[in-house]
Amino acid sequence: MWVDAYGSEYTVIERAAEVVREGGVILYPSDTIYGLGCDPFCKSAVRRIFEIKKRPGEKGLLVLVPSSDWLERLARGVDSDLLKVCERFWPGPLTIVLKARRELSRELTGREGKIGIRWPANPFLQEWMERIPGPIVSTSANLSGGEVITSASELQELFGSEVDLFVQSEEPVRGTPSTVVDFTCTPPEILRQGPLGQEVERYLAGNFRSRE
Repeated sequence: MWVDAYGSEYTVIERAAEVVREGGVILYPSDTIYGLGCDPFCKSAVRRIFEIKKRPGEKGLLVLVPSSDWLERLARGVDSDLLKVCERFWPGPLTIVLKARRELSRELTGREGKIGIRWPANPFLQEWMERIPGPIVSTSANLSGGEVITSASELQELFGSEVDLFVQSEEPVRGTPSTVVDFTCTPPEILRQGPLGQEVERYLAGNFRSRE
């Protein structure tokens, strides 16, 4: 089944939301690249994603959120300086790494107890999360350590039998993985440049106060 990632096909979005609510795993087009996703609070679904990607369990995962209101529900250390960064760059391709709330599962936060959070600008993703309602896991649709895959046919061959639903974009998905910034250290560290790397670096240097 395919869906235009920039449209709002009701039946497809509703089906995708249903799969997440039922604890399934979905291969879907994000605003950057194709991703594997599930309910971040469903441990069995999160474990399946690690198995599908052959990814080490000690690594945490990225979570897409439908609004910045989810920051404090998922992470610790959210302050006014961080919120200003979010106001400047969200929704968009910026992933913020924070200390995860202690009640979140080890499957989600990894050995270091951190969590990556992003609010995407893509209309399909926003409507999907509203229908669930709630956030979704987002990790690149590739084998751990492998190159990013942009071909829908390659993804179908590699993961088609492993997921519960493959939502294919009508348009090619050839974005760049998001910019990633770790806010658990001082000063914040850019872990991946991505599309906003230079702009974020300038903003942090000029506007971000030291976090005590």
